[in-house]
Amino acid sequence: HPCPTRRSSDRPRSISDPEYPDRTGERDDGRYLAEEWLQKYPSSAYVWNKARFDAVAPDNTKHLLGLFEPSHMKYEYDRPGDAAGEPSLSEMTSKAIDILARNKKGFFLMVEGGRIDHASHTGNAFRALTEAIEFSNAVRTAMEKIDPEETLVIVTADHSHVFTMAGYPTRGNDILGKVIGNDSRGEPLTDYRSEEHTSELQSH
Repeated sequence: HPCPTRRSSDRPRSISDPEYPDRTGERDDGRYLAEEWLQKYPSSAYVWNKARFDAVAPDNTKHLLGLFEPSHMKYEYDRPGDAAGEPSLSEMTSKAIDILARNKKGFFLMVEGGRIDHASHTGNAFRALTEAIEFSNAVRTAMEKIDPEETLVIVTADHSHVFTMAGYPTRGNDILGKVIGNDSRGEPLTDYRSEEHTSELQSH
């Protein structure tokens, strides 16, 4: 299930986070769930950074648990700046399929682009769109690794957010920039002023 997960909830308060030593787990029962999980499943691997994720060999791994942040994973745009490194959604999708495809009975895999929703909630159009692009990359990755005659791929959303582009943008406007209006002939203006209101910026 490649999606943002909470690393802080898997360990007791007595154990520090491997990436942020000043932070500890949140469990009061003393249990370390990642360690319990490793003992329960043979041929399993637990990873918390990009290097360990990349080192996992699908041919030798039956179960893979990745907890890359104490809370939500980084936005795709911010991911390159993460000190420990995190795999992208498409990279997690690829490795998950490589591991699951070894099961002769078939498999079920759910891939969630959960941070699209988070960016939408905060009004961060840039990151919402960047996350949507990476989700599209994950779908493309899945389609390249499966046989559509054998595997059903469903792409859907559990809910959506309003995304409004106001103003009168000319075709070709940067959707993350200011709106450049048209002149009386329908041609793009060379600046942000309209012919009717030369002192008014056409940004929305």
